[in-house]
Amino acid sequence: MRALQRQFGPEAIFTADSGNGTFLAVEHLRLDRPGRFLAPVDYSCMGYSVPAAIGAALANPGTKTIALAGDGAFLMTGLELLTAAHEGLPVLALVLRDRELAQIAQFQDVALNRKVGSRLPDFDVARICEAIGVECLQLEGDGEIDDVLRTAD
Repeated sequence: MRALQRQFGPEAIFTADSGNGTFLAVEHLRLDRPGRFLAPVDYSCMGYSVPAAIGAALANPGTKTIALAGDGAFLMTGLELLTAAHEGLPVLALVLRDRELAQIAQFQDVALNRKVGSRLPDFDVARICEAIGVECLQLEGDGEIDDVLRTAD
């Protein structure tokens, strides 16, 4: 998260989805300006981050906007990146891959000692991006983050 801030600066706007993406953002982002973090903090709305990033980019022309989307949320609204590309908006979607609806799975594991309907099928983010004409940069490990973010800027 801090690498994102270093790369895109204090003017960047971050959006997060319901769940662990919001927790990660709140814990690691250091934001000192109003309107730089948008999230459904009542944890009621999966799929929020990509459309919210598009709205923020439209409302703040030229401002880099970063959507922090869990993989489940990306499956819900990630195709909206087509809108961002069509409108020429500076939106970056970072897909947090853990192959499950993690916050739900964690609650199930604690309460039921098992996970029910919270594991996601495997899907190829790069192929989805290719299909809608947006660039996909894949990160295989933490050591690559600065190089990948420079390419994305």
